[in-house]
Amino acid sequence: MPKSATPPPLPAEYAALPRITFPGAVMTGKSGHDFLWSFYHWACQYRDCTILLDFSGLTFFEGNLSALLLALAHKLKCECNLRFECYAGRNHNGMDLLMRNGLYGLLADQPGVTSPDYQQSTVQAKFFQPNEDDAFFNYIETELLGHRSLQILPGDLREWLQSDFFVETFTNIRVHSNSTLPFAACGQYFPKKGKMHFSICDLGDGFFKKIHAYTSEFGQPITEPIHAIEWALSGGSTQRRQGGNALKNILERCRENGHGLTIVTDGLIWELKNGKIQCRSLREQVFGTSIHIVFQNL
Repeated sequence: MPKSATPPPLPAEYAALPRITFPGAVMTGKSGHDFLWSFYHWACQYRDCTILLDFSGLTFFEGNLSALLLALAHKLKCECNLRFECYAGRNHNGMDLLMRNGLYGLLADQPGVTSPDYQQSTVQAKFFQPNEDDAFFNYIETELLGHRSLQILPGDLREWLQSDFFVETFTNIRVHSNSTLPFAACGQYFPKKGKMHFSICDLGDGFFKKIHAYTSEFGQPITEPIHAIEWALSGGSTQRRQGGNALKNILERCRENGHGLTIVTDGLIWELKNGKIQCRSLREQVFGTSIHIVFQNL
């Protein structure tokens, strides 16, 4: 089992199940990604069985990370024929968010099992196939940009996000990730902090493979994953047409408006946080790309 909190005693019906115990807090930074990817690699050793997701010691879970957990669990279901049971014990607060944003039902293959989101603080966890463009764009328009927290965004930024950034993000997943698995999205609003965290996660190819191949054609190959991230953020694009600058533009807009941006790909976590940039290596092997945006001052 991945290193996490000390497991409390379990009811007898769960005692024989392989078990992953979630730590007290799971955040969008390096520690949260290290934990979720360690869960994935640990679970890969099992086949044709049920894994217990133990949330009984969970004190805080950044809801947008539901996108990554959902994508990883779905991959395990498809490739290892795993099933998942969720257990929270008496920790009703720890499970509340996962019920309100729909993650609990999706993990347990009971998608209708949810709790009302009276606080209006979640953007629902959802899957999208790489060809479901209409469903994804409707989700962005109604559930993310239509959320009460983002009504304060300037009209030009809202329009750009809807017609440019998320269109290109979807295109990159469909064309460049080389994955037949669905990608996942989810968001979490923190009213007291005035922040909306939103994440999109796919489990296909990361940045480096496509960028290395593309730049090699011109005799100036990108040879390191960190340089691939920097190349994309500086406006580099593998699309053979005008455009392809969505990451450069979102970085500029985040800097101008004090928002945050995190990109996880090819074993690295690149972060713009409080105006400062840092890039670190993750502990586990990862694949695909996760993009996390933090809208602040809402």
